[in-house]
Amino acid sequence: MGAAGDANRSVRFTRQRIRTVFFSLLQEKSLHKITVAEIVRRTDISRATFYLHYTDIYDLVRKTEADIIAQVIREIENFDEDNYVVGEFPIAKKTFAVLMKYGKEMELLVGENGDVNFMPVMQKALHDYFLTLLQPMIKEQDKLELVLSFLIGGVLTMFFDNLKSANPKDVHTLAMVANRYLRATNKIIGLPELEPD
Repeated sequence: MGAAGDANRSVRFTRQRIRTVFFSLLQEKSLHKITVAEIVRRTDISRATFYLHYTDIYDLVRKTEADIIAQVIREIENFDEDNYVVGEFPIAKKTFAVLMKYGKEMELLVGENGDVNFMPVMQKALHDYFLTLLQPMIKEQDKLELVLSFLIGGVLTMFFDNLKSANPKDVHTLAMVANRYLRATNKIIGLPELEPD
């Protein structure tokens, strides 16, 4: 690998180490009590190295949250329409599988030690993504904003409640339940039926 590739890999490795330590600290204490000094001590890097990547703890939080949201949207975008299987709820499954992949980190961010702004920022990012995706296909444009708010808020709430549950459900079960609501809202906004009851 060339020097640029090695440098990029080194940057990714350092950021991942910082992120891992940040989330371990977030399990222990409030975001507002985490210090740069703790992070550099636990990651065994210099303060200068930390400041090459982030201006402060809040910049680390913003960039980490933006990265998680971007990765969730990127994986949802990679949905394979050509292999859609009716009755298997593939879109809902993909969405819950992606959320599950980042579930522990997101749970910490929305938890009592986390960032109160994360959930609204994530909801808005998902809302904007699906608005852009669905607008050209929707007959009932005036209802789309309301339907997206309902769906995205409901899916995220169901997902986080499931993470905290003593008896969490699997991705298939979450997808099946979400799909029932999705079908009802599809009728409201004029999307075609894809799935049976």
